[in-house]
Amino acid sequence: MQLKHYRDWPIFWKIMIIPLISLVLIVAGTELVILPRFESWLLEQEKLKVRNVVELAYQQIVQGAKSVEEKHITIEDAQRQVLENIKQLRYGGTGYFWINDLKPRMIMHPTDPKLDGTDLSGYKDHNGKFIFREFVKICRNNGEGFVAYMWPKPGETAPAKKISYVKLYKPWGWIVGSGLYVDAFKNRLAVLHETVLAASILLSLVLILFAWSVGRGIKRSIDQGCAFAAAIASGDLSGTLAVTRTDEIGVLANSLNAMVAGLKSMIGRITSNANELAATSTEISQASCTMVLSAEQQAADVVESFAASEEIHHLIDKVARDVDGLNTSASESSSAVIELATSIEEVAQNMENLVFSVDGISDSITEMTESIRQIDAGVQTLKDTSTDTAQSVLQFNESIRQIEAYTKESAAISDKVLSDAETGKNAVGETIAGIDVIMQASRITAEAINALSEKALNIGSIVTVIEEISHQTNLLALNASIIAAQAGEHGRGFGVVALEIKHLAERTGRSTREIADMIKGVQVETSRAVIAIAASEESVKTGETLSTKAGDALAKIVDGVEKTARQMAEIARTTKEQARSSELIRSAMGHVSTMSNAIAETTHQQRKGSELIHAEVDRVREFSSLVMRSMREQTKVGDQISSMTQHVTESSSRIKEACADQTKSGKRIQDAVESIQNSASTVLKEIRVVDSGVSKLGTNTKSLKQETANFKL
Repeated sequence: MQLKHYRDWPIFWKIMIIPLISLVLIVAGTELVILPRFESWLLEQEKLKVRNVVELAYQQIVQGAKSVEEKHITIEDAQRQVLENIKQLRYGGTGYFWINDLKPRMIMHPTDPKLDGTDLSGYKDHNGKFIFREFVKICRNNGEGFVAYMWPKPGETAPAKKISYVKLYKPWGWIVGSGLYVDAFKNRLAVLHETVLAASILLSLVLILFAWSVGRGIKRSIDQGCAFAAAIASGDLSGTLAVTRTDEIGVLANSLNAMVAGLKSMIGRITSNANELAATSTEISQASCTMVLSAEQQAADVVESFAASEEIHHLIDKVARDVDGLNTSASESSSAVIELATSIEEVAQNMENLVFSVDGISDSITEMTESIRQIDAGVQTLKDTSTDTAQSVLQFNESIRQIEAYTKESAAISDKVLSDAETGKNAVGETIAGIDVIMQASRITAEAINALSEKALNIGSIVTVIEEISHQTNLLALNASIIAAQAGEHGRGFGVVALEIKHLAERTGRSTREIADMIKGVQVETSRAVIAIAASEESVKTGETLSTKAGDALAKIVDGVEKTARQMAEIARTTKEQARSSELIRSAMGHVSTMSNAIAETTHQQRKGSELIHAEVDRVREFSSLVMRSMREQTKVGDQISSMTQHVTESSSRIKEACADQTKSGKRIQDAVESIQNSASTVLKEIRVVDSGVSKLGTNTKSLKQETANFKL
């Protein structure tokens, strides 16, 4: 079976391995490091002790030599006294001193007196080492030093390892030394080794028990944390983790509880923001639908206004053609009036001749008795004059009938022009009303787009909050991942939770970035739509101004046509009066003709009927006066008709100029309507783009709500 990597071990065994390794390290360290070093240190201490005691013996020799120098005793006595004193010295129970010289020869050995006076230059230990030669060599070279060799213990024959310290007193040539047996040192060290090893094992067992207790508590807490983290990973945020300690595990538990509380708050805010975002997107969707309907209605109104402007243009052309016909009729009426004036002048001339003839008749009546031939000639002249007058009256009646026909035709044309002008005026009114509707729709659209822009800004602030929450969630997930990595195996479930939270934060971040991009697109499109609507409003205002001018021009046309109609009615009335006058003249002239015939028939009765003739002449004079008055009135009426005809011509010219201005205004209205139509199409496209963005926003909002719905709070 393959051994798992240490990082994959359960945390309990990770904790338990520490005291076990500590036990091994303590034992190994004790055996391999501490005890050898302690042995070396202890050996050095023992050697230092030997050196110190040798120094004491050396001072005995120095004191003896000093006594000799002070001449208290002789050198032999001093040496003998020193030897006795050193021979009696003991330390540590078995420690002693010996003295040899530089030959080397044993001067004094307290435990083996048979060596005293013996030459030791050839003496060697069990290992073949010349011990005393080594003593001499060390002292000659350094004056003092340590030497290790084999030497039997007192009362024993088996050699034992010994370390001795020797020091030379040059004035006497003595080497004093003492040593320690290593096996005695080793025995003490073995006792110490057993004590240290037992203490190490006991300490390790205590550590193992403590580690087992600590590991068990940590494992239990981490198991609870893992179960809690698994619940969080499954979306259950309703629970809390009991905190019964204040160490790192407790801090971790508090952090998990704080994280869950933060997640609850974050999910709550995200849910609230998602609901608000959904409501906002619904409002925006409704606003965009309203904007689409308004834009479509605006486009339909623009098309209808365009058709109305086309109809106005055709009506203006028709009015212009009718005005041309009116000018023609006015010209013909003017010609007829001129002809009528000529006929009236002829009638007036004939009436003057008639008056003159009547005067002649009066004279002839006086001279009637003198010459019948002159009476006959006067009667013939009267007949001729009557015939001419009758013909003039017939021509006058014909002229009146023509004038009456022309007047009726002019009246019909005026009525038609008036009707067309009224139709154009109504069409212009409808156009202005349509433009008002367009302006109202544009205002509604602008208000809706401004509301949409404000909602988009609100959504942008919500998206900023969501981005901040997503960033905090990423940081929280990162901290959770670090804690999970530190927790090892038992933090794996918590790591899964952190990973899921990180993925949720990343999805939330992506969704918020997509929403932010859409909001920016919506803001750009709404800005463009506002600009387009502003341009449309300007075009609509221009169209309204032009339509108002067109309405004013058509109103002037209507006033002019109405005035012309009134003038034509006046002409018709005057013409009828002329017709009645001409009938009266014709009747009078018939009566004159009858009278002339009667005169011709009764010439032979002149003498008898002179009184009757005088009476008839008086009547003729009266009729002549009446005809002259009628002629004068007819002349005045002809002048009035000519003036009215001239006024009609001038009015027609003004109407034609107004029609030309109206045609130009209609052209500008058509251009403005086309511009409005293009702007409406652009606005409709932009609104549809906004509607598409709002649909995507609603989809992302639903996705965000579905993500947050997976958490159990």
